[in-house]
Amino acid sequence: MHDAEAQTHAINPLIVQIKKKQQEVVGFLEANKIDFKQMDIAGDEDNRKWMRENVPGEKKPQNGIPLPPQIFNEEQYCGVRSHLTFS
Repeated sequence: MHDAEAQTHAINPLIVQIKKKQQEVVGFLEANKIDFKQMDIAGDEDNRKWMRENVPGEKKPQNGIPLPPQIFNEEQYCGVRSHLTFS
């Protein structure tokens, strides 16, 4: 297997995992009639930069790069919800 092919196989499960978490968050927000706006960080460098800068340092993973979904209320960081229990 070539290096590029190996990277593709390693990245695909991560993409699937991210999309699944995003769908869970969106589903929860819609089911509870909570207004929200999704921000595209894949195709918008400004959104990606904003997210990375606004996740608090203690909440960032060891590599320093937070992955979606990240939840904010305006500019207030609310966290990542893997098991959705908002109060």
